[in-house]
Amino acid sequence: DIRAHYRVDEDIEFVGQILVTRPPRCPRTGLNPGLDCLIVVLRRIYAHIMLGRYNLAGSDWVKKAEEENPILRHAWHMFGTSVEELQRASQARHDVLKALREIDGLDITSFNEMHTCDLMCRTFWSQHDFSLYDPRHSLDPFELDEWKENEIAHVSLLRLNRQENPGQTLQALVDKSYGIFDIDGRSFLYGPHMPLIVRLEYTPDASTRLSFDDLRVLGLP
Repeated sequence: DIRAHYRVDEDIEFVGQILVTRPPRCPRTGLNPGLDCLIVVLRRIYAHIMLGRYNLAGSDWVKKAEEENPILRHAWHMFGTSVEELQRASQARHDVLKALREIDGLDITSFNEMHTCDLMCRTFWSQHDFSLYDPRHSLDPFELDEWKENEIAHVSLLRLNRQENPGQTLQALVDKSYGIFDIDGRSFLYGPHMPLIVRLEYTPDASTRLSFDDLRVLGLP
């Protein structure tokens, strides 16, 4: 665990460098692409929100989430390059996969299934720090309408599918994600909240692929 070697509240530069530049490593027989991809994504997120300005590493919700979710703990692994370090990383991955199978019988290999599984939504993506929305309100009568479990995790994942919606831009998708919506005969206000990160699931069309800048620049209302 990186935190056993460095203080995340003081050694910000070193910790951030390790998180960003050391991807998961293990013998080829232990490969699990879905978990590896998720760990890379989480380490990028950790470098952004767990250190420095936001310093969420010591927050209560992070501690609670790590107690329940072995993936979140594994994302702090040192992932060194020596033979001994590779063996430790391999054993750590084995332990994570075993724990996941014991939690609700999870036996997932793809990144898409891994990052949207109930465990990740419940412990991580459903946190207010990642929410695109302020608390939702019904309009008649005007009152707070609590999000159902994991609901905020699902609605805060932007899905830009240009096969189904040719020509749609990221900003157009964002703009249509807020306002008043009628659901099951009731009207609800979806107001904006500024998340620390924005998750985007992008499906290009056959003829046109958006540039990286087209996918990383957006404005919230």
